Amino acid sequence: LKARLQPIASLVCTMALRWAATSAAVVLGLFITASASPLCRELYSSGETWRNCTVEVGGLAIQGPDAFRAQWNSTYQDYLTSRFRRSHGLTFVAHPLTFNENFDFVAAKRLDFIFSNP
Repeated sequence: LKARLQPIASLVCTMALRWAATSAAVVLGLFITASASPLCRELYSSGETWRNCTVEVGGLAIQGPDAFRAQWNSTYQDYLTSRFRRSHGLTFVAHPLTFNENFDFVAAKRLDFIFSNP
C-alpha cells in the first residue's frame, strides 16, 4: 500500500508547491501594483497640484522608530491619506529618521516634507 501511495503523495506535494508558488507570486504582484504609486516630487514641478502620487514625509525620531510610528502614523499615513486620497489620489508615507539621516535625506532629495517633532 505504501508503494502505491508514494507516487500519489509526491504528485500532491508537487501540485501544492506549484500552487503555493503561483499564489505567492500573484499576491506579491497585486501588493506591489496596488501600493506602488509614483512619488509626487518626481512627477510634478513646483506650483502644480499633486494628484495620484505618494507624498513622503520625514520626521525626527528622537525616541526611536517604534515610538515615532506610534505617535505619527495615525496622523500622516492614516488621517492625511484618508483625507486626500479621494480628492487628490494622494498617499502619505512617514519615515522615522535619526538626526543625521535628516540631513542625508534632505541632501539626497528623498523627501517631500520634513518635520522635527517638539
